[in-house]
Amino acid sequence: MAAPLVSATAMSFNKLAVRTNLRVLSVTSPVLQHCCGKATKPRRSKNPKGAKGKYRRPYKFDGEFVYKGDILVRQLGLTNYPGENVGIQKNNTLYALREGIVMVSCEKLNPYPDSPLYERVKNGMTIYKKFWNIYPTPVHAKFKLVSET
Repeated sequence: MAAPLVSATAMSFNKLAVRTNLRVLSVTSPVLQHCCGKATKPRRSKNPKGAKGKYRRPYKFDGEFVYKGDILVRQLGLTNYPGENVGIQKNNTLYALREGIVMVSCEKLNPYPDSPLYERVKNGMTIYKKFWNIYPTPVHAKFKLVSET
């Protein structure tokens, strides 16, 4: 049904152009040809498989209780440093080595001689970084020693 309608309108445009000598868009112009559908090609999406982000962020905060093995911070590069009772993985993820309470502190950096920051600190520059520490909870005595006599 759509094809005869288009041809009938095209014929009426042609008759109008002949009779009044007006400039009319031709039937082959893109304005009249485009009737439905997308105007452009579909692009490839930037994330075609639907993969989600890495969720690099602090997982535990100052004052929270953590168990052994809990992840404290996922990070890209070394922006947060491990302190007491905190371990670091290959991908710079900080995790708890013991049960306890998280304490985040801003401390002056004292790098080793093989560190790229060593020369700067040696020349007098002071660098402060966040250190993640875990203070273990005191272990309460569960058993009492009772003499058998």
